[in-house]
Amino acid sequence: MNFWISGIVEAEVGDAFWRTMKTVQNGLNLFSGSEKYGTGVKEMNIIFVISKDDIKEYRRFMKASQSLEARIRIAYDEFRDASDVRRIKMFTDALVVILQKTNSFDEYQLSKQNLIKDIQAIM
Repeated sequence: MNFWISGIVEAEVGDAFWRTMKTVQNGLNLFSGSEKYGTGVKEMNIIFVISKDDIKEYRRFMKASQSLEARIRIAYDEFRDASDVRRIKMFTDALVVILQKTNSFDEYQLSKQNLIKDIQAIM
């Protein structure tokens, strides 16, 4: 499984977002290469929204490309004021929420519990 992370962010938090995104994305891609998570999902494409604008969240599974696509909000003020360590935790917590709210998988397709455990281990 491959993780791709992007964002819709305010300029004021752009550098902090970039540092956090690279740390989390690299950490996720280090451990996610194995098939211990099942064979149904080949990639997760996540867009973090750290903005004052009202941009909607979504989650969808694209069966043809075997990808889970999601957009999830992170509180702008909290992210802006957080330490680097707290920002990483905010990202990993949001990823766990995405997986918990996505119910399009059986255990064979995606072992959500194993993946959630590994995501939480980044911290």
